[in-house]
Amino acid sequence: MQVCVYLLVVSRSAAATGWTVGPGRTPGRVTGSLPLSDVERAVRSTGGAVMLASLTTILGYASLLLAQNRALLLFGVVAVLGEIACLVSAVVLLPAALLALARATRRLRGLHER
Repeated sequence: MQVCVYLLVVSRSAAATGWTVGPGRTPGRVTGSLPLSDVERAVRSTGGAVMLASLTTILGYASLLLAQNRALLLFGVVAVLGEIACLVSAVVLLPAALLALARATRRLRGLHER
């Protein structure tokens, strides 16, 4: 029962933190609205800043891994993992999805014009 309570508290705290911190780190958010053809340029121009911001956040959360309090330690673990997930989604998954969407749109336009 104790493990469930710890996980519930940690997951709710980390989820709230991730929801407020994570969405602001996407390349489209940094540069404004992006045309789909400019995804690569956007990632190249903002990817370093996004990665640096996430790295400093990860280091801050990682300091909680030294805590003696188990709740803080578990929060640190979940927060670090959540921030890594936000970083991967912002720098890898979102640009890949945008490029796939651009290709699919081009294909559909080509089929529609025929």
